[in-house]
Parts: sequence; structure tokens; C-alpha cells
Amino acid sequence: MRLIQLDSPTEIPSRQCLWLLILNCLQFKGNLFVRNIPPQSTEGLCATIDSLIGKLMGQCFNLKNEELSTFNKIRIHLTIRLGGLVVRELSHVRYVEFIGGIMDGIPPLLPQSHDDGELYAILNKIYVEYWIGESCLMSEHGPWSKIISRNESALGYGINLAFTSMCNEYHTMTPDHETNLSSSNLLHNNSNFAGLTLNEEIKQGSITQCLSKDLEQHAKKSSISVWI
Repeated sequence: MRLIQLDSPTEIPSRQCLWLLILNCLQFKGNLFVRNIPPQSTEGLCATIDSLIGKLMGQCFNLKNEELSTFNKIRIHLTIRLGGLVVRELSHVRYVEFIGGIMDGIPPLLPQSHDDGELYAILNKIYVEYWIGESCLMSEHGPWSKIISRNESALGYGINLAFTSMCNEYHTMTPDHETNLSSSNLLHNNSNFAGLTLNEEIKQGSITQCLSKDLEQHAKKSSISVWI
């Protein structure tokens, strides 16, 4: 590797380096945590991380958060494709990340029907079915209906909280003349089917990405309406 010599320390692009550090590293530091811990237990950590990143962004752009308009605050968290800066608030993405983590982690543990017969999970099938519900993926009441109904279940409460919060945000941003169904067909106001489509199917690909896209598209519309 060829090293570049600088004539003086002042030539180091400190603001640009700080911005790249925020964009590619710091904003993702809490993602693994919020993906695996129910959202009712992550609010404080998320608020702290968001506050610190906000202060660092203020140093980058020489701006204070309170000086930004509602329009600009919303646009900061959108993707570049939607005219944003791609700096997402952990307090906001924790719901998407948690549901994505649930769909990545739990269904593979459960017995599922296949063309060549039934495939059972490697782990303790009896315990998993007691915890989540027997044949829950095929339940007409939804795969999470049993665990959500158990008042002592932190996981069930977290699923309901995360999915209800996302649906409320989505439908609040949806104009009256538009359909209430999201483009991914995942936001349908029933937390018992969180992470599944309205047809009670497991969507192929990243659930996290699909949910993020739905919310970001509507956040852009919301920011434009605020600006107008």
C-alpha cells in the first residue's frame, strides 16, 4: 500500500472523515442489539445513540438540530434515492429491525410442511412449540397469537409493540385516497401475523428491507406535504 504524505496535519479532511464514519459505521453500532432485544427494552439506548450521532452531525455541518426544519429532519433519514442522507435514527429503525430479526430467527426453529413431508427443527421441538404455539405457522389466528396473548411474555409484547408502531406510522402517513396496504403487503394492522403477508405467507427476501422501503417511501411523501 502506498502511503500519501501530507505537508501538514491541517490537510486531513476531518469533517469528511467524521461524516464517513457516521455514515458507514457509527449509525449501525446498535442494530444488532435492537434486532435481538424487544423494543420496550431498547428505547433508552436508542435515544442516547441518536443524540450522540446528532451532535456529531452538527459538527460535520456546523448546524444544531433545533435549527433544522421538520422537512429537513425527515429527509435526513431517507435513502439517497429518495433525496435523503441515509442517516437513520435507531429509535425509529428498532421496530423494523426487531421484526426482521424475529422472522430470520424463529420460523427456522419451527416444523414446516414441505413437499417431501414434514421437516422438524434441530432444537427441542416440544419446548419451541410450547413457547410459540404448536403448528403456529399454520394457525388461522396467526403465528404469534399465542405468545402475544401471554401477558408475561416480553417477546410477545415486543412483537405487538413493534408491529403496531410501524402500522400506525404507515397509516398516519398514508393519504385518504390511497390504499392502506403497503407495497410489500406486510403492513396490514394485525400483529398476530407480523412479518407475514396479508395472505399469511412468508415473503421471500429481507423482511427488514421490505418494511424499511415501505416506511421510507411514505416518509418522503410526508416530508413533501410538510414542506408544501
